[in-house]
Amino acid sequence: MKSNTNYAAVLNLVIKSEADVVVLQEVNEEWAEHVKELQTKFPYAAIEPRSQGAGMAVFSRYPFNDLQKLKLDESSHLAILAKINLGQRSLTLLSMHPTTPVTPTKFNNRNQQFSQAAELMKKTDGPKVLIGDLNITMWSPYFKSLVQTSGLRDSRIGFGLKTSWPMPLPSFLRLPIDHCLVSNDVHVDQFKVGDKTGSDHRPIIVDLTF
Repeated sequence: MKSNTNYAAVLNLVIKSEADVVVLQEVNEEWAEHVKELQTKFPYAAIEPRSQGAGMAVFSRYPFNDLQKLKLDESSHLAILAKINLGQRSLTLLSMHPTTPVTPTKFNNRNQQFSQAAELMKKTDGPKVLIGDLNITMWSPYFKSLVQTSGLRDSRIGFGLKTSWPMPLPSFLRLPIDHCLVSNDVHVDQFKVGDKTGSDHRPIIVDLTF
């Protein structure tokens, strides 16, 4: 989102989706100011702006039982862990955006985030969701290790590739690097790619039930 200035398109998509929880990534100071208006629909929010694509925001219609900003590697790319109160039960959501693995340092940082996130999810009870631009496809052994160690499963399974990056390439030339992983007690009703918003990513929209 950091190079995208089509604020209205993003906000309209969020409202149109009728989501309960929204995760936005690459949130900088300018985006942080614009997305604050989402709090009229999503009163519970964590907005952490940072430069160079390292920031993010989580919005929820439901209250947080717990909210943590996590440093999972040596980069400036934080992760947000939220425990969302759904009434009779709590959902653990981990939002991640590790670095793009274009240098050895960034490659190692990305994989360190995967390792730390996998252990964290493995130790967490109850329904769990890990979501974000993970800068990896499902064919990578590092992605497979994240899935296996965490005990989560890829919510894309059964819905096709649903490629999301890079825009404006057509879908058959894009890569599926935006992911949503869920625990076995979460049912995936739908996984789809949303409309264009000016970003170099198409958004993913996932319908989940417990």
